[in-house]
Amino acid sequence: MSVVTAHQTDLTTFCKFKREHMLRRALHLSLNPGYAPAEADGPILRTSLLAGHSSQPTPVDVGATGVTASALRPSGKAMFGDKYLDVVSDGAYIDHGTAIEVIRVAGNRIVVRSNPGTQS
Repeated sequence: MSVVTAHQTDLTTFCKFKREHMLRRALHLSLNPGYAPAEADGPILRTSLLAGHSSQPTPVDVGATGVTASALRPSGKAMFGDKYLDVVSDGAYIDHGTAIEVIRVAGNRIVVRSNPGTQS
């Protein structure tokens, strides 16, 4: 076998391997609907998945006042109007039945502190 023939055989084998790899990858991507086929170096998240995402309205706003329904050490339950919510204190222990105020809302995390100016 000449050098040219050996090189052509290696190239043919490589092309078959590459084609099989591409077919397996296309099948994998079709079975995983969160990814779009990539033009370049890997899977790319479909932007259509992000378009349907909307932020949920928070059940309370910053400045809202309520009463602890359990001791916060530092997390527990609090009542705002007629709703019981999971809350986290700003670091201090807050006893059951203490008036509290929302100081920060980050996603589903509601951070509160005791509010001595409000009667419980």
